[in-house]
Amino acid sequence: MNIDLLYSELKNRLTTFGHIEVIYHFAANPGVRNSIIEPLKTIQNNICGTAAILEIAKELNVPKFIFASSSSVYGNTSEKCKESDKTDLPLSPYASSKKAAEMLCYNYFINHSIDISVLRLFTVIGNWGRPDMASYQITKSALCNLPFYINGDGNQARDFTFVEDIVDATLQSTELAGFNILNISGGNKPISLLDFIEIHQKFLKREIKIIHRQLQKSESYQTWADISKTTEILNWQQQYSIDDAVYNSISDNDYLNYIIKN
Repeated sequence: MNIDLLYSELKNRLTTFGHIEVIYHFAANPGVRNSIIEPLKTIQNNICGTAAILEIAKELNVPKFIFASSSSVYGNTSEKCKESDKTDLPLSPYASSKKAAEMLCYNYFINHSIDISVLRLFTVIGNWGRPDMASYQITKSALCNLPFYINGDGNQARDFTFVEDIVDATLQSTELAGFNILNISGGNKPISLLDFIEIHQKFLKREIKIIHRQLQKSESYQTWADISKTTEILNWQQQYSIDDAVYNSISDNDYLNYIIKN
């Protein structure tokens, strides 16, 4: 079902499913850079949209709500991020919108007794991912002989997480009671963007021309998750290494053909 979260008929559409046991709220206006360009759209969709669907969850007596938050709420840090760390200095409207949505989730847990799991996702990769994400752009550069633009020196690093690991953690979090915030990531040492490009080149067997640009202030230089809480509560571990994740992302010929054509 493709529908605007703010659409007045959303509640009626959801009631056609009968009693709903859980809502997985992954809809958003995504992206740090996009939020700099369209801050009002990001705020409306991510904050007001979350409020709208939480209100529907309350009215339909949905007992469980899963919210996809983001590692961007942590801002800039050189250390592993723990769920208990302060998140009061987000760097972009996108990060701010995710933090505000987390707070709304807590409001509905406290006031309406909805069990809520907030999942702070760390740089999800996988085939059929967003066209503005690095893996898509790197693959397109390699296949179409186009330059890949890096903001900064390329040593900025991310805690990449394969989409199937995200799905597995999401489903396990459905069983949790109360209000929980969990980091979902590999929890391994972050991979620099330059190394991430090298891994793509290895599997694609193509050289990629790199052009450096100025680093944007809104981008975190590093993301790195402490997943000890997630491991303890969910008994969950990442199953895919970074090489596995990249290989699986670019081994789908339909996906590669789509990238070339678009």
